[in-house]
Amino acid sequence: MKLSRKYLSTNETYDLANKLMLIIFLMVFLYPLFTSYLNFGFSCQYKLINGIECRSCGLTRGLQSCISFEFSTANKFNAQSTLIYFIIISQIIFRISLAFILKKKYFTNPKSIIKISLLDLFIIVSLYIFNLIYYG
Repeated sequence: MKLSRKYLSTNETYDLANKLMLIIFLMVFLYPLFTSYLNFGFSCQYKLINGIECRSCGLTRGLQSCISFEFSTANKFNAQSTLIYFIIISQIIFRISLAFILKKKYFTNPKSIIKISLLDLFIIVSLYIFNLIYYG
C-alpha cells in the first residue's frame, strides 16, 4: 500500500482504517497497564472544576482490575468498566482477524468489503446503543 498516491482503493482505505483502529484499541487497552506500572495518570478535570464525578471517573482503575480479572472490583470503580473491557477485547480480536487473517479472503471483492464495513458499523453502533440504554 502506497500512501504517496493521490487516491487509495477501497480495500486499501479500509485496511488502513482498520489498522489505525487496531492501534487505537491497543493503546486504550495498554494505557491502564502503563499507568499502574509507571505511577502516572491524569486526574479528572471535570471533577476538579465541578466537584462531581463524570461518567468515566474510575474507568482506568476499573480497566486495570479487568485486566487482572477482578470484575467485581472493576464494577466498584466504574460500572461500565467490564462492558468497555469486553468491547475493547472484541474489537482487538476483530481488527486483528481483519488485518491479518481475513484480509486475503475478503479484501479482493468490493462487495465483501462493503459487507464487512456494514458489519463493523453495526457492531460498534449496537454496542454504543446498548451502553446508552443500559447505563443511561
